[in-house]
Amino acid sequence: MSNSRARDRRKAIAAFPKHGNDYTAALYAHAETLGLQVEQGVFSLRWILRNARRFDCFHFHWPSFDYYVPRASLWRQALFFARYAALVALIRMMGVRILWTAHNLYPHEGGRSHVFHRLGRRWIVFLSCAIFVHGSTAERIVVGEFPETRSKIRLISHGHWDGYYPNDVDRATARASLNLANDSYVYLFVGYCREYKNIEMLVDAFARIDDANVVLVVAGKFASASYQQRIQSMMAPLGPRARLVPEFVPSDRLQWYLNASDSVVLPYRDVLTSGAAMLALSFGRPVVAPAKGVLIDVVPDAVGVLYSTDSVDGLRVAMDRIRERSFDSESIRRFARRFDWDDAARALSDVLAS
Repeated sequence: MSNSRARDRRKAIAAFPKHGNDYTAALYAHAETLGLQVEQGVFSLRWILRNARRFDCFHFHWPSFDYYVPRASLWRQALFFARYAALVALIRMMGVRILWTAHNLYPHEGGRSHVFHRLGRRWIVFLSCAIFVHGSTAERIVVGEFPETRSKIRLISHGHWDGYYPNDVDRATARASLNLANDSYVYLFVGYCREYKNIEMLVDAFARIDDANVVLVVAGKFASASYQQRIQSMMAPLGPRARLVPEFVPSDRLQWYLNASDSVVLPYRDVLTSGAAMLALSFGRPVVAPAKGVLIDVVPDAVGVLYSTDSVDGLRVAMDRIRERSFDSESIRRFARRFDWDDAARALSDVLAS
């Protein structure tokens, strides 16, 4: 292959996924402005055999989606995993590099205790040529779990969302639409409601706040009916102080919840990367969160409160502290804009050029 053809080939990325996720859509849109060619990959034997050599790399984000089947039998799960392992190995055997962005240390459902998740992580770590992480804390966590990644780690920004979602509704209008009083203090949790996000501890901590003028809003689609029922039963005794909106919040409606809130609470049990924290900061909202993962890097004292005691009381104290402080929304947005998608795209481009 000539040098010019090799340079052209180095611009081609097969993304898993490119579409269907705001993070990957934003990253690859900025990558394409740098001249990189990004296509949605298809994780099948036929597609890989026909197309792999058109690309310099396959970029994976959540590889468990390619092998994990919830509630599958052990044997069926083993077959899906064997297919995944074989196809990833085939990609490398065909001379194509594999990149992985470590959005989490292990998949949230099952985690480290799930044998196929442990094997899946080891396999993608072994076969990857570069592994992207969002910040120095995430780097320490990943290298601590997988020491062999030390030479493969590359830092990449999780870009901000300022200007990405509609944001033209003022606080008073947003509150009126949600029937929230102007003089109340509103804590918000918004996003996909999954058990690792620990919403039950948030509700428990909120119930212990002795202030009739505070409100908790939880808005988002639930991953399971049983989890939704659990949260509903916890919030019901709190009356109008606790609002549950158990439905998907579309992109153009996020601003109504974020602009109506005073702070965003993210009480995660475990976290490596948090798009929700960056979303809150991009709307100028301070964040309450545990001192874990990327949150240590993106939530300094100027833009929120981190709690190190991972308990209901630890969370309640942090929620009290943030309510007693004042924050400047524009300063928080300026801080969020430091995390730029162009920087992330350049980090990706630099790896391809190396």
